Amino acid sequence: MNKIALLAITVLLTTGIKAQECNLFKDVDTYSKQEKLSTGFIAVNGATFTIDATKTEIDFLITTTKGDKCFDSNTSAVILFADGKQKFTLRNNGTMNCDGDFHAVGRNTATVIPSFLQRLTKQKVQKITIKGRDGKDIEITLNETQQQQFFDLATCMAAQAKTLVK
Repeated sequence: MNKIALLAITVLLTTGIKAQECNLFKDVDTYSKQEKLSTGFIAVNGATFTIDATKTEIDFLITTTKGDKCFDSNTSAVILFADGKQKFTLRNNGTMNCDGDFHAVGRNTATVIPSFLQRLTKQKVQKITIKGRDGKDIEITLNETQQQQFFDLATCMAAQAKTLVK
């Protein structure tokens, strides 16, 4: 087998493997009858993450079991990226709750990816710190496997969410 054929097969296999990693769940919302994409829940130390998309919005949900779980519109989360230097702050866009649910919501369009999702696809997330109402930090740290898993799913969502907009 010549080198060009071997290179072509390697590229095709690598592309096929990458494409298989984009395992988003597709569903139809029972109330709105809209198509919905979801990453499913990613379990990390003391929390779960999910990114859901509909025709109109993209919702990044963090649910924590740690600390003061009451969040309102004044609650913010600081995302520290894997380089240990860059940070990004998100504000809770969800309703006030004491269930530990923190929502960052952005508009879904065919051309523009919400800024929070763009940032999540640039670098891996090392840690998320949510400031509770009691003033104490709730720290959620991702190991290397979780960082890669979340990065891959966020990247898939950024690419696939716009397909819901028609």
